[in-house]
Amino acid sequence: SKTDTIYQISGDAPFDPVEAIPSIIPLENVKGTVSNRSVVVTDKGVFYLAEDGFRMFDGARSVLIGEKVQSLVDSYVQSRLKYCAGLWVRSRDEIWWSMTSAGSTHDTLIVLNIRHGKWSVFSGMACESLAAVEDSSDIDQILFGTGSASDGKIYKAETGASDNTAAISSTY
Repeated sequence: SKTDTIYQISGDAPFDPVEAIPSIIPLENVKGTVSNRSVVVTDKGVFYLAEDGFRMFDGARSVLIGEKVQSLVDSYVQSRLKYCAGLWVRSRDEIWWSMTSAGSTHDTLIVLNIRHGKWSVFSGMACESLAAVEDSSDIDQILFGTGSASDGKIYKAETGASDNTAAISSTY
């Protein structure tokens, strides 16, 4: 995917980098993404942030789905849209996109509940990076990093805690 289009790659199965002869076909009138980290694959399609807003790609066509939140996206820091990060929270059937509404750090989540087609906006979590993991009880846990070099911590997204003091300290 590039900003102006999405490409279909067809070739001999299985895809063999030596023997397959892939052909790259641009899909006409299909907007690409402005942030590769915004691309979220779900059971219902591929969702991403394009130049004109949030879109859903079903393999053949790309549909604009974010009209309800477009004015918010337009008011956010445009130079930071290329860093938008997305995550499918399967247990809630939601897509979380982390964005920068002001300044230079991510400070807002725009959330789409796919099942109900509802949009929500949350602030207070500086989610520069997002990841879904399962705990020992097979329950999805959402982890995020702030991108700050000074704290070096991974936080868990959970209700009732605006400052997670039990952050997971990580070094390597």
